[in-house]
Amino acid sequence: ELLTFNFEVTQDAAEELDVSISATADDETGRVQLTIKRSADTEPLYGTLVLRRSSSRNNFSTWEDIKYEECDGTTFIKEVWYDNTIESGVWYKYGLQLLNTTYERGAFKSIKTPVMIIFDNMFLTTKDRQLKIKFDPNVSSYKRVLQESKTDTIGSQYPFIRRNGNVNYLSLPISGLVSFEMDEEELFTSKAELFGDNLSLYTNFNKKNRITQDHDIVREKMFRDKVIEFLYDGQPKIFRSATEGNYLVRVMDASLSPNATLGRRIWTFSATAHEIGECSIENLMKYNILEGKEL
Repeated sequence: ELLTFNFEVTQDAAEELDVSISATADDETGRVQLTIKRSADTEPLYGTLVLRRSSSRNNFSTWEDIKYEECDGTTFIKEVWYDNTIESGVWYKYGLQLLNTTYERGAFKSIKTPVMIIFDNMFLTTKDRQLKIKFDPNVSSYKRVLQESKTDTIGSQYPFIRRNGNVNYLSLPISGLVSFEMDEEELFTSKAELFGDNLSLYTNFNKKNRITQDHDIVREKMFRDKVIEFLYDGQPKIFRSATEGNYLVRVMDASLSPNATLGRRIWTFSATAHEIGECSIENLMKYNILEGKEL
């Protein structure tokens, strides 16, 4: 039987973007910096600006939306975005597209050369924060949790092993040293956030008493308290490392122990990261690590 398919060509799709996009890899922070530029005499943008991504995992065969920004007469000349959900050792391409008010897509602009990063550190990443585990990062084991049972019988030399249910997730015991000096770029927190309205008081106190960064016990404690809050908040995170890869996890059983030789100024944390789903764009939007949008 001959099948007939009717196609409709949209004539009033979104306008072509007068932009250029470039991508720069940053090994230290484990993210890609995306710079979007427009000419000075360009027209205002209306609609939704969409950042899209493709990877070598499927030979760049599919593109997925990873960021949306509403443009209500936007006239920006330059904007910088960061993608901190990438995986170490994977090539990525990025592109931009404009959606008009009826969500029709316009012409697509993409970078020509893909980018890749090999991470120097281990990361726990959420939408608003990234904890860089720079000092003594460790994964002590790699365990797949399965529902299996073993039955020994008198009449058989070997046991019967049965796998029950569909349970199959990764469990990673992780640990690392906690210090504010591992957060040089302040992607986890900042002095302004830690000290709030009292920042000038602490700054002047340290200056008056010649307290250097290496001996700032107060800041170490406040940073450590922020890390504890982060580990116990119960929110999904992306575990990212060069040797294990990317996993969407919940951190459980977190604990900290002090380093006695340093007067308990520096502490080490340990926790277990349990995989809670595939680390896909869909799930990252579901758990609000990437900003989703109903189209």
